[in-house]
Amino acid sequence: MIKSTYQKYKRRFNKLIYLCIYFLLYYRKTVGKLSSYGLSMIHIYKIRQWRFNIKKKTSKLKSSRVYYSAEYEEKKCFIKIVKNSRVIENEIFINEYMSRCGIQFVPKIFMGDIDFTEDSSVLVTESIPDISGFKLPDDEQIFSQICEEFEHIHSYFHKYDIIHGDMSVFNVFLNHENRLLIIDFGIAWAPGSEIFRINAPRIGTYFMLSETHCIYDNAYSFLKILDDCGISLEFKQKECYKRIEKLVGKHTHKTAL
Repeated sequence: MIKSTYQKYKRRFNKLIYLCIYFLLYYRKTVGKLSSYGLSMIHIYKIRQWRFNIKKKTSKLKSSRVYYSAEYEEKKCFIKIVKNSRVIENEIFINEYMSRCGIQFVPKIFMGDIDFTEDSSVLVTESIPDISGFKLPDDEQIFSQICEEFEHIHSYFHKYDIIHGDMSVFNVFLNHENRLLIIDFGIAWAPGSEIFRINAPRIGTYFMLSETHCIYDNAYSFLKILDDCGISLEFKQKECYKRIEKLVGKHTHKTAL
């Protein structure tokens, strides 16, 4: 317990240090650089969600994510700056692929630059109004609607061979009409993607990243989200939930990456 408490405060301390360094050395440069892309009304966005990953042995910054909001061509937008160009490059590729497929439940990309700075990349997407984090509804009709919405999303992902790879309560949102919005395709896979080299995904398949870690197909991920939100046994008996279970099937097949 002492060790876990120490690690928690160590992470907070490290984040505070890097935030201080960021605002002292990089903030003004970042805003100026973003302005050069035609962005205006630039503001810091949800600083508590900024991420800093430090190498254990060298204490150097391994990766980071910082967020801004702005306007681009008079449209509100969301800005993600990442110290990992491969993730941004893949996210741009996946989003462009989904745009060609006519998939509309993801934010549109306004612009992206994998060489934003010497060691970071930037992605600018549309900002969707009236969205909230995913949570399990109490109303049976709304629950059924959400399940149907996911079935719709799953059918598109399966049709065009897309695996999100990181679908969770942090990457799935609801708008005021209880329609799903999915973000963060940095480690997703689609035909032609380089980050994962796998065969076309099959329903009920999981893909091994290592001996101890794997990613599941999108239907399984949705069931896991519902479990993480504390779905009741009553809702698990609903036909809409059972339809998603049928999509998943038994995870007896695996494909090495």
